[in-house]
Amino acid sequence: MDGEYYSFHFPPFMPPNPNPYRPFGRSLVTALRLEITYEDGTQELVETDESFRTAPHRVLYSNVYGSEKIDAGRIPAAAVCSLPDYDDSAWEAACIASPDEIPKGALKEQTMPPVKVIRTYEGALLQDTPKRKIFDLSQNISGLLEAQIRGRKGCEVRFFPAEKLDENGVPDQMAKGWMPIDSCITFVIGEENAWETFTQTFTYFAGRYFLVEADEPFEIRALTGRALTSAYERAGSFTCDDERFNRIYDMIEKTVEANMVGVHTDCPTIERFAWQEPNHLMAPSIFYMKNGKELWRKFLSDCRDAQHGPEDVFYDFEGKPFPAGDGLVPSQAPCYIPNVLPVPGMGSFYDIIAWGSTIRIAARRENGEPVYDIEIPEGIRVIRS
Repeated sequence: MDGEYYSFHFPPFMPPNPNPYRPFGRSLVTALRLEITYEDGTQELVETDESFRTAPHRVLYSNVYGSEKIDAGRIPAAAVCSLPDYDDSAWEAACIASPDEIPKGALKEQTMPPVKVIRTYEGALLQDTPKRKIFDLSQNISGLLEAQIRGRKGCEVRFFPAEKLDENGVPDQMAKGWMPIDSCITFVIGEENAWETFTQTFTYFAGRYFLVEADEPFEIRALTGRALTSAYERAGSFTCDDERFNRIYDMIEKTVEANMVGVHTDCPTIERFAWQEPNHLMAPSIFYMKNGKELWRKFLSDCRDAQHGPEDVFYDFEGKPFPAGDGLVPSQAPCYIPNVLPVPGMGSFYDIIAWGSTIRIAARRENGEPVYDIEIPEGIRVIRS
């Protein structure tokens, strides 16, 4: 979602896209059937219905590019809300979702390796003033920010991640000279002058350095980056007598890890799109260091899901129907923004042989359908908040 901090936008030289992003549903919905077997053998069935309660989350804002705003004063943390004696009487009752609020499509069993924290890096304090601090994690990562912080209740503390420092030793968010990536994690202090710990919840940052600032004094006694990846299981290793090559290998492995978070991203900072070309170009190399079989099976399932049929029609710059092409696999899969039309002077970013060839080079169709489909069982009521 867009907000006050960075979200990717196509460069201004490109014409407006007549096929913009559309959310997968109108509401946040949940469908649950939980079968519990206790130690004494008794069983209980818990299903989503109107007895479920909802409340605004302490995460006020989150986007895929790493920005998140957490207000610790909104509601207690999940660990508190889950206690048996927690009073949720002020929470609102959930509603049964209408058919048009339920996202279309089938639920699928997760077959890829889970996104997992593999290392934790302690932030070293480089600069310290009452209202601004700079930390160094010693390594560029895709990760979850965790910090222990103290200050006035309601104080907003902003964390800006970056891959490098500028000439003044300040974290620099200019990415590749293309655009500033003003990703920001904001924490609103919930208790007066008491140490609080928070961790990113729904997204992850990319970088090595953090500029931390607020409009009033605050304290931080610990800042850590919890590196995460889907490609955490090693399948090979490399060592040699020349330490330079060992360091190069280590750099490449950490780059692979940082770009494997459910999809094979092009970069963890600017776009985070699932461009398909790396899936077949990089696979032979990556498989020497990582066990990628199940992860690549997921990538290929994404290709099948994104592949167009004869019924898929978009719109051109004049609002006229524009067929995608039966069998076309877009250059990104999953593809959230179907930028199907050629850009004047630059060609198409959607129908590209090198990017769209993954499904031909590395995949086989299984009766033309994705596998592992699981429909929501009949009778389960889908609720919304």
